[in-house]
Amino acid sequence: MNNNYVVNNSKKNVLEYKNFELNSLEYSDSIKLDTRSYSQFYISLLKNNHPILFSFLPYKDYNSLLIKIFLFFFSFVFNLVFNSLFFSDETRHKIYQDQGDSNFIYQIPQIIYSSLISGIFGVLVKTLGLSQDNIVKFKQEKKKKI
Repeated sequence: MNNNYVVNNSKKNVLEYKNFELNSLEYSDSIKLDTRSYSQFYISLLKNNHPILFSFLPYKDYNSLLIKIFLFFFSFVFNLVFNSLFFSDETRHKIYQDQGDSNFIYQIPQIIYSSLISGIFGVLVKTLGLSQDNIVKFKQEKKKKI
């Protein structure tokens, strides 16, 4: 009797919508299913999209907390590495010629290149490391079959 209750309760938990699923619903489905207030909706968006909140706050999603923390530090180190790769001797010499003043216009191409490369690799690593999207797709397929 108790085992049957646990199985039914776990099925209920799996089939209910998580906050990130409610955020991505179509408008017509969202009107029917989403009963959150504006502040709850905004907080769920912050928890899902802000890197520090996403990595360190316990949030009911399908991603491993350990993997999220690892990806946060990995992306931080990755950004530092690519920024340091584009900071060359010419850049340091240019700062020396300008007597310590950093010429922002001169460094814009380096900033853009390092941001693009680290962004592309960051998206690639997050796609490979986070499993939430795959689980949601699988869950939606199961609901359609049921």
